[in-house]
Amino acid sequence: MGRIVVRPAGYTGFLQQLTWEQGNNIPVTAHLWGGAGGGGGNDSNPGGNGGGGGYTQVQFTINEGDVLEVAVGGPGTGGGGGASAGGGGPGSSYLSDTSLLFSTLETADPPVFRQFNSAYCTFLNTYGVWVNPTSATTFDRTYTINFPVTTFYSFIASADNSADIYLAQTVDGVFTNQLAITTTSFTQTYTNGFFLTAGVKQVRIVGTNTGGPGAVALTIGGAANFAGSFGGYSGGSGSSGAGGGGGGGTVVLLNGNPVGAGGGGGGGGGGGNVGAAAGQNAPGDRGQASIGINEGQSGSNKLGDGGGAGGGGGGWGGGNGGTVPGGDQGGYAGAFGGSSGAGQNPSGRFPGGLGGQYYRDGVAVGGASGGNQGTAGYAVFEFDVPGTIVNTAAGGWNPATETWIKINGTWVKAATPYIKQGGIWYPLNGYAPVFQNVPGRFGASPRAAELDVPPEPPPVPPVSYAGDRGGYDPTGRNPCTPGVTVGNVGCTGPGGDDCFAADSLVSMADGSSCRIADVKIGDQVVNRNGSGVNCVKFIEIAMDTRWGQLYSPNDHMLPFATINHPLYIGDQLCSVDPEECYNMYPWLGKTQKLSTINIEPAKGVTVYNLWVDGDGTYTVNGYGTTSIIGDGSFVTACFEKGYLTVADVLTQVGYFADHGKYVQYGAVLINKLLKHSNIEWVNKLIARAIKSGNYSKKIIKLFAQIVGYIAHPNK
Repeated sequence: MGRIVVRPAGYTGFLQQLTWEQGNNIPVTAHLWGGAGGGGGNDSNPGGNGGGGGYTQVQFTINEGDVLEVAVGGPGTGGGGGASAGGGGPGSSYLSDTSLLFSTLETADPPVFRQFNSAYCTFLNTYGVWVNPTSATTFDRTYTINFPVTTFYSFIASADNSADIYLAQTVDGVFTNQLAITTTSFTQTYTNGFFLTAGVKQVRIVGTNTGGPGAVALTIGGAANFAGSFGGYSGGSGSSGAGGGGGGGTVVLLNGNPVGAGGGGGGGGGGGNVGAAAGQNAPGDRGQASIGINEGQSGSNKLGDGGGAGGGGGGWGGGNGGTVPGGDQGGYAGAFGGSSGAGQNPSGRFPGGLGGQYYRDGVAVGGASGGNQGTAGYAVFEFDVPGTIVNTAAGGWNPATETWIKINGTWVKAATPYIKQGGIWYPLNGYAPVFQNVPGRFGASPRAAELDVPPEPPPVPPVSYAGDRGGYDPTGRNPCTPGVTVGNVGCTGPGGDDCFAADSLVSMADGSSCRIADVKIGDQVVNRNGSGVNCVKFIEIAMDTRWGQLYSPNDHMLPFATINHPLYIGDQLCSVDPEECYNMYPWLGKTQKLSTINIEPAKGVTVYNLWVDGDGTYTVNGYGTTSIIGDGSFVTACFEKGYLTVADVLTQVGYFADHGKYVQYGAVLINKLLKHSNIEWVNKLIARAIKSGNYSKKIIKLFAQIVGYIAHPNK
């Protein structure tokens, strides 16, 4: 019998590897703990605790030249809190070379653009792309993919609104172009599996968009994947907790083949506010997938209001993600991943194998509620390595319990005798190499979440527009004089042009998308249909309460535009109320009525509108739109020369907008005319008059009203 040599392996964020060189048929015992799940985010009630990692022992033998690898499971991170808060991230683990062979995020020519929408499932938000403009009706791309080994491959897809995916290959000398998978939903995924021979094949994605921005997502993977999963997003209406992420399984591989795994812990459910309001503590009760489907399943996103679900842990059969109940309730937790052999499952936050000889304090403990991260997994290997053996007088080879060496006539006990082999000294009474980090084959690629059935939308309460500065009032009441109905003269309430919520995504000229709140003057943006690029000359800022309501032009996107601002549907400029839009902005021409709208009251948040040159349009959230005021003409030129400050420009826009449709229209016409003035002292004088006292401003207002009354087509 030899000596037990112990080699621990903690979480490093890499696959760890050693090559065995010291003897054959060496018994090995591996002790494995999976990574723990993250805690769910809080609402007024707490999210659920994340689950601890599972534990198992794996026994096998190793020979010279064998490659031993271990992927120590990473922790799931905690879920966020708030409206549409992000779910916790997945714990990483072993991914074979084909685990994520392809995704739609890969470079395409012509380029494609990332898409995000709070109504989408996590999978579509992670991998979703579309062409430019993102309101285009068709996506058609063909990708050439090398399938490196002959094995089963999994196709996972989701789309807004639908997509057909074709697989072209030659089988037994016959070329086929088969429909691999069809997806018709942006809130769930569709999966299909194929046994494919190694070689190069073509995959064609044909997506269809019936309105608004489109998106399509596809991943192709195969073989082993022991990673954890994402927690589900919290609901977008209100403030709730998101689900915690699932922990990665800890897996040991011999010559590239998994021989055992300790399962990762499930993520806790996000907190809600009513009913069963607290998020469920992990583990959830949805069990594990069959062995071979080893990655965790992401938790469901919550639509409406309420907590997101916890993600499942990776393991020997990945844990299934939690789902979400109706209403503003807490989300359900994800299940732990399975452990191979005679494993021990976790108990709440605490891991299996808690009292074991090699357990280290703090390993594989689930994250506490409130969005706390779990802790990583752990592995310990026992190598039963041979010591010194001698041929005794009785015959036969037997292990020596002690080794003595005669030095200068005196026998001295050797603590560790060495032998030189191949120029390297090795200890005779037991040796084992140490693990080294190696690149690749480590990360996360979870299964998609279950479908989250959207709740019935609540009725939109009536909104009073009276008293709103420049507020749009479809009833015809004068916002300057509450409750008074006006005729064709006076204050009809055509406010400024302020438009889009801060998180609305603007399509940039470099192919990226940028939050409108982060766009800067001088940035280059894509125009309404992708045919050109315009420069941002000024950014208008106001509160959304100025217009009373926000809307979106479809029923699966959260409202993002103030009710006054038109959008392009295809090549047609459309608005919520075409008659009122023409009354406010006659220079835009007549608009078509939007057929589908999603409206909600204003929330008291900042909204933004870009004034751009060129054709005066840009693309936001996949829809073309107009700056309404174009590049700002004369007032923008005064701003660029320093005659007017940002505050001056915003104040004057509001002032002229607040005094009725004739004043506003006249001011727009005068502003455009003055743009062509190149006499500097005249421009300075006019700019000074615009921002000076009431007397000069009243004269300009009167002149604008006369011009507007004469020119306005809708008296």
